[in-house]
Parts: sequence; structure tokens; C-alpha cells
Amino acid sequence: MSACQIFLMAFQRWRIPFLMLLNLALVVATTTAPSSKLRLYMVRSPETTVAPLGDEVLFECALNVEPERLQWRFRPQGVKSELMYLNETSGYNITFRDGVSKLRIYVSPKTIGEYQCIAWYGASALASVSAKLTLATITLGLGNDNNFEQIGFGVNVLDGLSKKRNPPPQIVHWQVSPGNSVIIKCGDIVSNPPPVWSYFKDNTQIRSSVLQLSSGALILTSLTAKDSGSYWCTAVNSITGTEIKIPKRTDLNITHTPRAAPSFLSQPPVVITVKPGATAILECPGIGNPVPKAVWSRPDVSILNNRTLFLPYGLQITKVVSEDRGIYVCRLDNGISPVLIHSIRLDVLEAPTIIEGPRASLTNESDMLHLDCHAKG
Repeated sequence: MSACQIFLMAFQRWRIPFLMLLNLALVVATTTAPSSKLRLYMVRSPETTVAPLGDEVLFECALNVEPERLQWRFRPQGVKSELMYLNETSGYNITFRDGVSKLRIYVSPKTIGEYQCIAWYGASALASVSAKLTLATITLGLGNDNNFEQIGFGVNVLDGLSKKRNPPPQIVHWQVSPGNSVIIKCGDIVSNPPPVWSYFKDNTQIRSSVLQLSSGALILTSLTAKDSGSYWCTAVNSITGTEIKIPKRTDLNITHTPRAAPSFLSQPPVVITVKPGATAILECPGIGNPVPKAVWSRPDVSILNNRTLFLPYGLQITKVVSEDRGIYVCRLDNGISPVLIHSIRLDVLEAPTIIEGPRASLTNESDMLHLDCHAKG
């Protein structure tokens, strides 16, 4: 049955006011094919933003067909209640010109949260996807708060305005036989957005050509005596410019050690989560004397394809797809018992998709209406 037939039937049987028929037409229009002239959609909508304290953020909202009115809603961070409507009389900077509504926000703890634009056509409304405004911050994680060894210098947090003394570095001592590979983790940092890392050996910054992970780790392969030294890191928030010198130091000594079975210097992750199309590195950096070799496998699934690469410290999977999710097993053996086995679960995120959207419905004003929407992701 066409939309026109629905309108005619509704008018003849229930004498629904013309304005309600117009509203129904707008709702039907949003569910029809893109070629429909009545289709409504956002041409500008608020976008998730990370900003520092005191900054000004601009949210914009506009549609292909100018609505009768545009409104903004807001829910503070950490609050579970419904989004509340904002207006100029409450002190919010909202302007409307040439079909575009603009909301200017001064970033403070009270303005952090979710923002949404609502476009009204009579009694019908079209809502944007909520955009999150979050605060640009960088702090030490909880994992840096204990088990520190006092040495002769402190740690500065520099933000251009102040310096404060943090706990002395945690010192880790590693003694490794030549030829092995290690992953040196910088330490716990909580940063929004993710930090930019810099790595140092003794007091010299390490070149970017040395393998580094964006999660805050330095990879050293085929170790020799030249790799001996003290390693540490700094993290910078790219928005605020705040730099933190991580209170952790790894003293690495490359020397011949007694024959030993494979072992981990630190326990590698057991769960890795990535987005489709990204590159996943499953860490398995076992050491030993002689140097252990890794054999990778998946239960009932082959991992041999042109997207997998076996590395001295793990398994790399490029252009990850949903079929890559599952359990991966790393088996490290150097001829000395016991064999070291480590299992990793790879989770692949899936973008949300609508399986079945709400169907066009005919109702009376003030009546209760139940709409179903089935999605996955």
C-alpha cells in the first residue's frame, strides 16, 4: 500500500487533521528510498569532541529541509537521567541563521557530557546521534602508585604552568641472553586523547625507526650487548601539551645466562580488542637460552594467509576482519622443558547496523505508540 493510499484511508475513516497527515508523511519520508524528494536527513550534526578546560566548542545542526524549529538537549557526564532541553534564557549561547543552529559551549566540568540536536516538523521530530564532549586530560594510572624503588631523582609533570613532584620511579631489572626479543612497557597512563609516546635509553631519546607500539611499548629484537641500558618513557597529551615522565624504569642487561626453559619477563595480554581494518599484534615475547621459537595455531582454523606475519615477539594480523576473532595459541619451545603455552583471545569490534527499523505507523495524537528497532554491533 502506498503512502498516498494510507493518507487517504486515514482521512476518510478517522478524519485525522491535515497537520497530522503532514507529520505522518514526514515520518514515512525518512524510511523511504534515498531518491524520495521527501526524505529528511542531517547535513550538519554535532560531532564528538575532546577539548581542554576553558576552551570553546561549537556544535552545529542543519537539515536538508529547514524544520519549524531546532532544539538542543544535554545530559551531564555520569548522569543516567534523560537529556534535558537547553534554551537561551538559561544562559546557553544558541543562535540560528540560514537554517543552521549553532550551540557554543564553554568547556568546564559542568558542560562535559552528551549533546543532541532535535529538529521539529509539527508533532514529528528527527534527532541527531548524540555527540560526547569530553575533557582532554592525562594522568598517571593506578598501576604506578606502589612498589617503587627510591633513586636519585624525581619526576616532573609539565603543563607550561606548574611543576609537581611525583613518586620516584619503579625500577625493573631484566637479565636476558643475547638473541632474544623483549617488549618494554612504559607504564600506566590515563589520557584523553591517547598520548604521544617518546622513548629513552639512559638519557638519549630513541629514534622512531626502532619498533614502537602506540599503546606505549618499545620492541627490541635480536638483542646484543649494545642494547644494555636503562629505558624509560614520556607521554604527552597532544591537546593540552601536558607531558608526564613515566615513573617506571627498565634496566636491561644483555649477557649470557644459564640454559633455561622459555619464560615471560612480564605476562602478555590475554585479550586484544581491535576495530575492523586495523592491525592487531598478539604478543608472545618469551625469552630463554637457547632462544625459543614460537608456533602459532587456532583451534580448527588455519592462520596461514597473506595478512598474518610471524614476528620474534608475536603474531601480526593486518586488515583485521570479523572472521579473525577467536582464540590464538602461542607455543614457545627451545628444547628445554617445560614448553610455554599462552592463549590470546582476539575480539573484533563490529559497527552497529540496523537489521530491522521501525515500521511506518498510523496513530492519533496523544496515543501511546510502540516502535521496534533491531540492531547488531
